[in-house]
Amino acid sequence: MDIFVARQPVFTSDKKIFGYELLFRLGLDNVFPNIDGSVATSGV
Repeated sequence: MDIFVARQPVFTSDKKIFGYELLFRLGLDNVFPNIDGSVATSGV
């Protein structure tokens, strides 16, 4: 099974980096699966 993880910066109103959002996919399909957010989080 392939797992892909990326990070996306979150900026403040004055364009400074506040933090990062982690994004992941369980395969090559770049789509959001129709599953509950709690289930998706528990899979990470």
